[in-house]
Amino acid sequence: MFRKLFGVWKKQSLMNQALKNLEKMFKESRSMFENSTDALINNKEMEVDIYKTDKNLNNLEIETRRKILEHLSVNPQQDIIASFIFVDVVRDLERIGDVSKAIVKLNETYLEKFESDKYTDVLRGSKSKIDTMFDLTLKAFMEADEDSAAKVESMYEDEIRVTLDKTVREIMNDSEITVKKAIAYTLLTRYLRRISGHLTNIASTVASPFDRVRHDKTDID
Repeated sequence: MFRKLFGVWKKQSLMNQALKNLEKMFKESRSMFENSTDALINNKEMEVDIYKTDKNLNNLEIETRRKILEHLSVNPQQDIIASFIFVDVVRDLERIGDVSKAIVKLNETYLEKFESDKYTDVLRGSKSKIDTMFDLTLKAFMEADEDSAAKVESMYEDEIRVTLDKTVREIMNDSEITVKKAIAYTLLTRYLRRISGHLTNIASTVASPFDRVRHDKTDID
């Protein structure tokens, strides 16, 4: 179904413009994710103004929703499912930006450096896998690639979710870790899980029937 819809979108002016906006939103949200996590767990300097990028992402969300509404006003009987899919994807990309902004705020609050230990090794490894998930999710959506979408869902279900949930349990049961460090590690773990969950939601629009989008496997919280 998605492949058929995708072919139609590219032929329709407003939907094609919305599709281009979505691609921009992917890039903006990824930039926010990479910069915020690199600053926190890899102790790098921020290369972008995360708050300005967040405003750009929000403006793209508004513009994309407007394009969808304009399209439906001209073609009220057409592409209703496609419009629902767009709205869902736009929402997930905007929330990735919000979570990335929360990571920046954590970095501003937790002033200690993330030194290498068993927890930061897991967090850095998960961050790297989420980078791959961004690539696969963009490919899945922009090329109607069901194989890439399935890989995203598999990475979330079999790797990211399991690993990060286990890490939280280990942190909670660690009697030697400081309270501040435990809070920082746990928050970042939850943020990474949420971002990967939002990417999986987007992938599910390609790999799942419409009535199962966001419900087949994803459990963000």
